[in-house]
Amino acid sequence: MSKWNLSKAFFGAAGFTLNEGLSDLHPDFVNQKKIIAEKAITKIGLIDSSKWGILSLGSFLDSSKIDIIITDENAPPEDVKKAIEAGIEVMIVSL
Repeated sequence: MSKWNLSKAFFGAAGFTLNEGLSDLHPDFVNQKKIIAEKAITKIGLIDSSKWGILSLGSFLDSSKIDIIITDENAPPEDVKKAIEAGIEVMIVSL
């Protein structure tokens, strides 16, 4: 993976907070996602509404490095607003 060149990477995660970014449950996933995040130009988080405000075992992508979050219409409005204010583009989709 260290030799990959990635224009975009999409990341599922077990949790997302503005302070800790994207996090996941399994150490191997965290390590793999860190490497992929380092190689990707555009970083996109796929975060359903149940993941907002959740901090999982290991963080793999700081919120300051996330370009876009795709989430659903049930995401907490105040958290969405804070993410936008932090410079993250948030796309809300209907499920």
